[in-house]
Amino acid sequence: MMSTVLTAAGLPLEGIALVAGIDRLTDGFRTLLNVVGNVANATILDKWESRDAKNSTVG
Repeated sequence: MMSTVLTAAGLPLEGIALVAGIDRLTDGFRTLLNVVGNVANATILDKWESRDAKNSTVG
């Protein structure tokens, strides 16, 4: 599929290896950023939930 797009754009087919290599690298960074964001979000929510639980405890 990528070869069809590169040919239609007038780019050489040898560019597939270059594009695939760069995409693999950037995909790893996107995945890392997604995981870090999810962990940060879970940590913030945990802090807020534990703070709210301490404030709402009657006794």
